[in-house]
Amino acid sequence: TSTGNIQHLGFAGDGHSLVVQSVFVFGTSFGLELQVWDARTGTLAERAPTGGSAYTGFGRGGDQLVAPLQAKSATVFTLPGFRPLAPPLPLFSEDFLFTIFGAGDRTLYTIPLAGALEQWDLTGEGLASTYTHAAGAGRAAVSPDGTWFVKQAPDGTWARWSLPGLQLLNRSGASPGPVAYAFGVVQPPIAISGDGRYLATAHAECPRVQQQGCPASVVVWDVQSGKRAGGSIPVPNLTQTAPGVQIAFHPDRPLLALTLANHTVQTWRITGGTPEMEAEFKVPFLGIFPWAFHALFVPRGAGNEPWLVVMGYDYGLSFWDLSVSPPALKVRSNLMTLSFGVTPDGAVVLGIEGDLRFFKPEELASAEPKPFLVLPGAASREIVPFSYYSFSADGKRMAVNRGSALYTLTEREGRVTVWDLEKRELIGSDFAIPGTGTGAFMAPDGSYVVSFSDDRTTVWSLDTKLWFEKVCFAAGRNLTEAEWTKYFPGRDYAVTCDQWPARPKT
Repeated sequence: TSTGNIQHLGFAGDGHSLVVQSVFVFGTSFGLELQVWDARTGTLAERAPTGGSAYTGFGRGGDQLVAPLQAKSATVFTLPGFRPLAPPLPLFSEDFLFTIFGAGDRTLYTIPLAGALEQWDLTGEGLASTYTHAAGAGRAAVSPDGTWFVKQAPDGTWARWSLPGLQLLNRSGASPGPVAYAFGVVQPPIAISGDGRYLATAHAECPRVQQQGCPASVVVWDVQSGKRAGGSIPVPNLTQTAPGVQIAFHPDRPLLALTLANHTVQTWRITGGTPEMEAEFKVPFLGIFPWAFHALFVPRGAGNEPWLVVMGYDYGLSFWDLSVSPPALKVRSNLMTLSFGVTPDGAVVLGIEGDLRFFKPEELASAEPKPFLVLPGAASREIVPFSYYSFSADGKRMAVNRGSALYTLTEREGRVTVWDLEKRELIGSDFAIPGTGTGAFMAPDGSYVVSFSDDRTTVWSLDTKLWFEKVCFAAGRNLTEAEWTKYFPGRDYAVTCDQWPARPKT
């Protein structure tokens, strides 16, 4: 038996050696250990501590194993015997998705979470080639009045485009550095102030594949001029991971929140165009990872006191009153969520077990919080908390990113669904978002949705009357009974094209 949580296991080619990689938790820290067992006798043959969080991998012949024994390096061993085949291989990152042997186990491919590919020649040549995945256009954000949006490029620059016309308005000047990928895997953050005067972006001092242990900075920009508003906000990297910084502006005040490593949250006030720190506090939670994951401001009625809701890496939420010094913890939720959002009137939306559940913030303080609205099956079961939900300004319509990739190197198509929250029904079906790094946001007036990926931006009209006009023009008829049953199950047949006969047979 192996104590700890088993992360990976597999048999060697002879079928007799079982390799187990386990995670051991020590208070608030953790470590990994690699063990080789004789499956015939159940005895432990070899054991060694491993570095990083990389997975082990077996050669196709089953007599070779790659494992991380030190941070940012991996060693190839022969099995049985657990003997090093060659000196450790220096990797881009200590966090990688998986390893693959190739060419008769003479080649090894390592694929880090940082979006790079390394090819190693195990016959003695060492690193043969490398490939760095381009993360495309990065994050996007829409202005409060819905007349423009901004997208950030991998080099840290940004471009501002009109809506819905998609005309280029202006660009930033020289970049302060490449985008800072929070935790090395998710899309970089970008935020726009409530008055539309400023936007904020996060930048690293290292290229993406080297951001582990690298400090970062947050830059506030003057939107019209495209120039920096004051100096950069330094973001120290307190862990050996990528700089875990996320940013959010208050909807009405010149107040910026940063979620950082070491459970830390900072708020910065933009005074005279210059960011000045207002508060810093720690977020308590039970997880083993040292991050405050994400934060959003919560509008609080007519007074609009500055409350902030923070999601920890344990997927729990805490609510903070920023009107006092130091900020006070007001509500701690016992619910665990993979994603959350905040409606324009201050309700909190949680993605739980695939459902969307709407709560009043104070209700989340109870032992068994009860939602005032549930949309079954409306949420993705993936961990995608960043810009996952967006709303029209009146809160009547909501866009939900479904299946948008957490890992920017995932080549799977994203989806966005749009809900009429008054009628509690979908507007149309899923809108497809091809490409990587996908996301979407709702226009403030609720008339359209903008979807984006690495290489494209699409504006989707939500005027269903316009949909019918275009469909009628293209089809030249109404839907048949069979088509209506297929596309509108459970609804009574309706004439959608007044100029054509109802219920055609073909």
